[in-house]
Amino acid sequence: MLALYLSWRVIRLGLLISSVFTGLILFTQLLRLMHVVSSLPLGESFLLMSAWSFYLFVYFLPTSLLIASVHALHELKESKKLLVVESFGMPVSKLLLKTYLGLLLVIFGGLLGGFLITQEDVSFLRRYGLYKHYSQLLASVPEKTFYTLPEMSLYMNERTKDGAVEVFFYSRDVSIFAQRARFEEGRIIFEKGSVLHQEGGKSFVAVFDQYTFNLQRLLGLEKKSKRDDFILHVVNHALFLPLLALFSWLVIKPALHLPSYYLSAIAFFIYQLVLLLVKNLL
Repeated sequence: MLALYLSWRVIRLGLLISSVFTGLILFTQLLRLMHVVSSLPLGESFLLMSAWSFYLFVYFLPTSLLIASVHALHELKESKKLLVVESFGMPVSKLLLKTYLGLLLVIFGGLLGGFLITQEDVSFLRRYGLYKHYSQLLASVPEKTFYTLPEMSLYMNERTKDGAVEVFFYSRDVSIFAQRARFEEGRIIFEKGSVLHQEGGKSFVAVFDQYTFNLQRLLGLEKKSKRDDFILHVVNHALFLPLLALFSWLVIKPALHLPSYYLSAIAFFIYQLVLLLVKNLL
């Protein structure tokens, strides 16, 4: 019963910590993307936020359970409850083994859940949101104004019913001057103009009767491989067990007297550092 209680206590605290991490990351990201999220239809906004929240929660779950385990074990040690357990003839290692079995079930559930939604899925939904947002903005650019977005700049001398007259457009390494432009869903169709393309330190100029610029290509809406995401996800959950064993030993070690928040911070730093190194190697 004691092991079951400890396991539930650690799991509850781990879920809370993972929720806090998820909320903090979402809040900081929404400060940058609120204008995009608010411009989307309700269903698409809900899908983006739900997928993003689920991914972040699963990502931080192993780290959060490690921090919760360190905190709970440190509390047992400082309150001398581990000595009481030993006085009843139960080895501390046996108690911890029974306690951590429940955590492994949660880790296994997180491992399975992480294959449902990956970082690439969330990134694709963000790019799709930007695509929809930019499509709406391009159709409402005011006349005689340089309109600048992170990925592009647009100027039009006069707006017409379905487009604009005397248009300048710039995006990354492409500059376009055109007599007319039409705005369609995710596309700008330029008519009678010239395009300047820069690549490898060289510039190329071409004259065109019609030139189509696709926002999908600019924002990278094509699906990318999830292989690296799957590898990182597996490593994230596989790290839990060896780090749990390491920090359990550090907490129980009699000669080591560090506050629980020091050990928790060290555990978080090491966990995320290893994941960062793995991500850079992929």
